[in-house]
Amino acid sequence: MSRQWGRRAIWLAIFVWFSWAIFWIWLGEQKRWGLAENKVASAPPAPRVVFVVAQTKPSQGWCQMMASALLSNVTVASVGFRQPYHHIMRALWVWQYVESEGLRDDDVVVSYDGADTVFIGALAVQRAVRRFIDSTAPSFEAFDPEAVRRGEATAPLLFSAEGNCYHLQMTNSHIWGVSKGRCISAYKRFEEVLVSSKKAALAGRKNRRMHFLNAGGYVARVWALRRALVAYRALLRFGGFWCDQSVWGMLYLGLSLPRIYASSEMRLPSGLMGLDFDNTFFFCFNGMQVGSDVRLASPLSIEQVAARGKPPFPSFFEIVGVPRATPAIIHFNGMGGDGVTLLKSLRNYTSWFVEAHRTDAVLLKVKAWLRNEARVKIYGANGEGSEVYYHQLCGGEVV
Repeated sequence: MSRQWGRRAIWLAIFVWFSWAIFWIWLGEQKRWGLAENKVASAPPAPRVVFVVAQTKPSQGWCQMMASALLSNVTVASVGFRQPYHHIMRALWVWQYVESEGLRDDDVVVSYDGADTVFIGALAVQRAVRRFIDSTAPSFEAFDPEAVRRGEATAPLLFSAEGNCYHLQMTNSHIWGVSKGRCISAYKRFEEVLVSSKKAALAGRKNRRMHFLNAGGYVARVWALRRALVAYRALLRFGGFWCDQSVWGMLYLGLSLPRIYASSEMRLPSGLMGLDFDNTFFFCFNGMQVGSDVRLASPLSIEQVAARGKPPFPSFFEIVGVPRATPAIIHFNGMGGDGVTLLKSLRNYTSWFVEAHRTDAVLLKVKAWLRNEARVKIYGANGEGSEVYYHQLCGGEVV
C-alpha cells in the first residue's frame, strides 16, 4: 500500500510540475506578445504628407494640375482662394494651413506653383516622397548638418533648382542682364565658399545648369519650414519686399541687410536649406530642351506598357545626365504661352495620362469621374476651407 501511495505521489508531483511548466510557458508567451503589441502601439506614426498650392482663383493651368493630382492619387489643398495675390504671401498662407491642420514636426509639406505645373503620376510621387522621408531628419534634434554636407542626408527644406538666376530684389536691379549677372556672381561666391570649406555637396555640380533657387517648389519637414519662416518673417519686417524668390534666395545664400546681419533670427543652420540638384522631387523645364536635356519614350514602348502593364505606370521620359532623378512634379516656369503648349505635349508622357488613355473604356470612366465625382479642397480668408466638386471650378479638356 505504501509503495502504491509512493507511486501516486510521484505521478502527482510530475503532474503538478508539468502543469506549472505549461503555465509559465504560456505566461511567458503572453508577456512576449504583450511587449510586441506595446512596441507596435508605441511606434511613432508615419509622417503625414500634405500638398499645398497658393492659388487665388481657378485657371486652366490650375485645373490641369489638379486633374493630374487627382489622377495621381494626390490630394492638394489650394490656399489663398479669392484673396488678393502677393508673391510674398504664399509661404505665409501655406504655414497658416499647416497650423490649421495640426501637423507634427516630422510631417512633410510639399508646396509648389499651382498654375504652371503638372504631376508625373502616382508611382513618381510615391518614390519622391519616400526618398525625402528616408533621407531627412524628422526633428531638429536628429538634424546632422555634416551628413547633409557629405551628401549622406538631404536638407530638410529642399527647394527646386532651375537654370535661370532670378532674384530681382536681391540684386537691386530690374534690368534683366544686370540682375542676372549680379545674381550669378552671388551664387559663384557662395559656391566658392562651400567648396573651400569642403561643403561641395551643398554647392551642386559645376557641370549642371540647374543650380539656382526657384521658389515655385519646395518640400520640407514641418520643423525645418517653421525655423526657416522665422528668418523669412524677420527679413520681411524691414519692408519693401514683393519677390519671395529674392527673399528665399537671400536666406539660402546667407545674405542679409547689414543692419540685421547680427540677428540670430536670420542665421539658418548650415544644411537646413538645400536645392534639388538631382531632381529628386521637382524638375523646372525653363531652359531645357526635349532631346538634349529630356529624353522621351517612343510611342511603341508606351503602347506596350499600356497594353501589358498594370498601373501605376512609371514615367515615360528621363532627364539626361541625372540618373538619380525621381521628380514628381514638372514646372514650366517663366515660359508663358510656350509653357502651356509644351505642357499639353509632355503630359502625354506622364504616367497618369497614359493610364487614363490605356483603353477607351477607362478614358470614358476617368472623364465621367472628373465631371461628376472628383472633389477639390480650397481655403480662403482666415484659412476657412471647403470641399467642392472639380467640375464646379473647371471645364475644358484636361485628360
